[in-house]
Amino acid sequence: MRLDWRYLEYMDKNLLYEYAGSLADPTGRMSCAVIGEDGEQKKRSAFYLIWFVYRHVLGCRTLEETKAYQNEETLRRYRLNVLFKDCVLYVGDMDIVFHASSDIGIVLEILYGRYGLIKQIECCAAQSKGVKKTRCLGVLKKYMKTSERLREDGPLR
Repeated sequence: MRLDWRYLEYMDKNLLYEYAGSLADPTGRMSCAVIGEDGEQKKRSAFYLIWFVYRHVLGCRTLEETKAYQNEETLRRYRLNVLFKDCVLYVGDMDIVFHASSDIGIVLEILYGRYGLIKQIECCAAQSKGVKKTRCLGVLKKYMKTSERLREDGPLR
């Protein structure tokens, strides 16, 4: 399954305006307007803000260039750590949730690679350990079975 990542290339002026306002807010919290109303919109907005900061603010053209900024200090400085704490970054239907700032490397690899769903899950599994890795492998198995069943059943009529 190929996801449409083209939204990352278009400037979302409303979202960036709200984000700038949240940076100026002494409380440091992002408003609901920044991250949207429903789960899918929150996820999209969160991915967009991370992409915007790393690609355009920090000037990272490649995933390799992001390595120096894959840390808590950068996330806190740009208040992106809130996106992890609020659990709005995830893969699938909230099958794998990125809730730790240390997951920024996985998120950036997904964004810079513009991965489809299966590749996102594989990326998570490859970079995770313990319970999270087991969860990722279980989710991967579930999606692979679903994909296999769809191929066997043929197109919908």
